[in-house]
Amino acid sequence: MKLPKDRKIKLQSAIAEIENLYPEDGLILSYADFLKVRHILLHYKFNPVVLYNLCKITNDLWSSPKRINRIKLLFFIKKYLNKFPTDKYGGLIAKVARPAIDLPSDTCKLLFQLFKKTYLESQYLPKSQVEDARSFANNILIDIGLSHEEEQWLCANAFKNNNFLNRVLRYPICSSVISRWAKDNYSNDALRERRSELLSWIVNEDLQHEVSIQTLIDDFEFFYIKDTSAKQEYEHEHISSMIIKHELGEYVSLSNHDNILDPEEDGTYDFSYSGLQISRRSYPFPKDESKDYWPLRMPDFNQLRIDFYNNLTVHQEFTMIWAIAYCKLDNSIKCELLKKYFSNKTFKSLYRVGVKTNNLYLLQWMLEVDE
Repeated sequence: MKLPKDRKIKLQSAIAEIENLYPEDGLILSYADFLKVRHILLHYKFNPVVLYNLCKITNDLWSSPKRINRIKLLFFIKKYLNKFPTDKYGGLIAKVARPAIDLPSDTCKLLFQLFKKTYLESQYLPKSQVEDARSFANNILIDIGLSHEEEQWLCANAFKNNNFLNRVLRYPICSSVISRWAKDNYSNDALRERRSELLSWIVNEDLQHEVSIQTLIDDFEFFYIKDTSAKQEYEHEHISSMIIKHELGEYVSLSNHDNILDPEEDGTYDFSYSGLQISRRSYPFPKDESKDYWPLRMPDFNQLRIDFYNNLTVHQEFTMIWAIAYCKLDNSIKCELLKKYFSNKTFKSLYRVGVKTNNLYLLQWMLEVDE
């Protein structure tokens, strides 16, 4: 009996998953080879040569008139790269400031070229696939170290796209190029919401650096003007419609507002929802308890100002804690720097940093302090 193609693929996939073999270097040497093995590729162990060949094929054929599925190639590169052995990270993968993947420079260069192609040569993609392609390429580059020239390109284009900016601020290894860029852009309004990440690049080269109180005040006042203006615009456009909806019994879901007093993974607080975008901050937002905005919850900006100026030193400590968390220094050095900011008020943030950066030095020291 000759099996239908879908059943044959199903069996091959099951066998490949059980065997979990290390693929030969020549598994994929052409686009035709990719098509033959794509349904079992992700059941193989990671082989850097296979990844290189897959990246080279995609780059070489990107502008080709041949009929190829570029989005599928990017998807499989992303998925296959995710199979990189986690033990090379030194155990668990850190959620904040995790190290770069140890790949050959030729492969890293090809990955960066693909990242650029999704922006500079997107005409070769169907319009409906452009954003997905950029998302895949951005994900591919997250843990990749680059050459100085490539770092310079990212810095030169950092403000053109949020993905570019993320790849600069969250670059996985020390870089004198990015540290210099961070110093040059220290007062750039576009980076005030990401103060800790920006600071981390300065701490990389100056262990004694500490954000000034005046810088935090400048950040706060910039946010205050921006956010109160956004609130006024929101009130003008939406409050009347919300009242009408309430009277008709059409309640707005509050499910995405419930974490307002709990910091995000990066230690910042978010108070935004559809129609109102509020700046992310490293301190919680007091809520306006009046019924004027019901069922939505609005920040109390007057109380926010009072709380901020009454806790300037604490805000400085929180900002530095996350700056040190993001920097690329060894965890033992981070631990020594973070000891300065240990207190009852900062315990939760230090604990989060210890867990998210796999910093045993810090967590063990915090435990010993109690003894």
